[in-house]
Amino acid sequence: MSETKKNSGLHKTNIFKPLLLTAAIMIAVLAIYIPYITDKNSIKTITEHSLNAVKQIKLTRAYYVDSVVKDIKEFAPNIKFSYQHEGINGVIPLPTTVIHDLSGIFSEKTGIKYNLYSEFPFKNRADRKLTKFQKEALYYTKKSPDGIYVKRDVMHGEPVLRVAVTDFMTSQACVNCHNSHPDRTWEMGKWKLGDKRGVLEVITPIKKEIAANNIVKYSILALIVFMILLLLWYYSYVFIKRESELFQTIGSTKKALKHEKKISTTNEALLEEYKKAIDLSAIVSKTSLDGTITYVNDEFCKTSQYSEEELLGNNHRILKHPDQDPAEYKKLWKTLFSKQVYRGTLKNLSKGGNTYYVDATIVPILDTEGEILEFLAIRYDVTNHIQAIIYAYTDTLTGVSNRNKFEEVFAYELKQTLRYKNSLSLAIVDIDHFKKFNDEFGHLVGDEVLILLANTVKKSVRKTDLFARWGGEEFVLLFVNTNLENSMIALEKFRVIIEEMHHDKAGKITASFGVTEYKANDTLASMLERADKALYQAKEDGRNCIRSLI
Repeated sequence: MSETKKNSGLHKTNIFKPLLLTAAIMIAVLAIYIPYITDKNSIKTITEHSLNAVKQIKLTRAYYVDSVVKDIKEFAPNIKFSYQHEGINGVIPLPTTVIHDLSGIFSEKTGIKYNLYSEFPFKNRADRKLTKFQKEALYYTKKSPDGIYVKRDVMHGEPVLRVAVTDFMTSQACVNCHNSHPDRTWEMGKWKLGDKRGVLEVITPIKKEIAANNIVKYSILALIVFMILLLLWYYSYVFIKRESELFQTIGSTKKALKHEKKISTTNEALLEEYKKAIDLSAIVSKTSLDGTITYVNDEFCKTSQYSEEELLGNNHRILKHPDQDPAEYKKLWKTLFSKQVYRGTLKNLSKGGNTYYVDATIVPILDTEGEILEFLAIRYDVTNHIQAIIYAYTDTLTGVSNRNKFEEVFAYELKQTLRYKNSLSLAIVDIDHFKKFNDEFGHLVGDEVLILLANTVKKSVRKTDLFARWGGEEFVLLFVNTNLENSMIALEKFRVIIEEMHHDKAGKITASFGVTEYKANDTLASMLERADKALYQAKEDGRNCIRSLI
């Protein structure tokens, strides 16, 4: 027995030395590789964010040049452009000055600093001295094919990532302005399209990113080391078992107990990690039976913009948005007090007055006797998703439904009409002499007329009907469960309220209407075609009237 025990030791098995050596090499390699790859990915991510920020600044400048500057030169030539513009009537900033001003605002608001510099400044910046990095950036961006120079640096004792991007001459208007501007410090005609004008630099503090990156890489490394050791332990167990039949039962029993203890410990740790993961990714709160908040996590405070002290002891209605349908809250409480789980999307209002949407799952927590103790709510911020849906179905100018929304609702109501044999009517609304508004007063006035009409009509449209902008100066109306006669009565009301509208510049506004009613085998296209013909007849008959066609 003593001989068997002696031969069963780990030191007697030659395979363990190469295994230990291999494990040590793997850990050493991973200890080098994981920090390298995580640091590299972090730098890449921050660089991409910086490039996106530069792109947004350039797009802002392009819009300013192509839209604002162009329109001012065309319609208000008396307005001048200068870098000295603040408090001066009739003077607005140059595009370059706009970018300098925006860069200052962005730096102040976000903590991410933006710099714009060149070897050829205007006179107001001629005495500026370029820093060592700025000179490097100008040099290397010229050499780089993609015009990008990235450097990790330390500023004011804090680690930062500096991303410099070449600012190209992309607009002929910019070229003309730079070549002829009286405040230039270079010879006339120096610039042409595609020239590298200077550098846009984004300076991002990376102290937090470094700390987070360290947590990630050390966590990954620890996990891999654990797995390697676990595998090493497993092979040790197999070889020891083969060496010693005598101690197989004892060894198996001890290892089984150890394994069960490890599983128990791991499960406890996993439960804690799951809770931590939910707290980090979800908006979590607990309330008493009357809705008083008893617990909130950090994500809840971050999203609602309230502090924990402001929330605890307060009622959940503090977050209720005034536009939220009361029926949804009645459904919520009815579900919870029925000891069922509530799931739904709620519209909330933050402390700062911002609207946000949450996808909520609220669970009633029961005691051993089945009575409700409290409510646990887990929510996820779905604001971007909801806003994307709203944007997809809303006309950006007038705020009414757009063509996509109209087509979708029409398809649904057509099925309802076929199923229940209801009436369905469709009308086209066209603003009379709209082209004249644009030609005489400009497109801004035309847009104001469109907005005025949309706001006026949508106030009088029934909730069951749909009013949408179809395109240009044309709007469409869908009258659900409404025949042609009643649709024309409603349209007459709209015609009168439009006729009573008045715009300060455009003056009196009128509209013509073409309406039709569903008949067998109709589609959206066929109904629009008939309504359009009716509209044409209304125009022929002098405008500001309603015509129908079956």
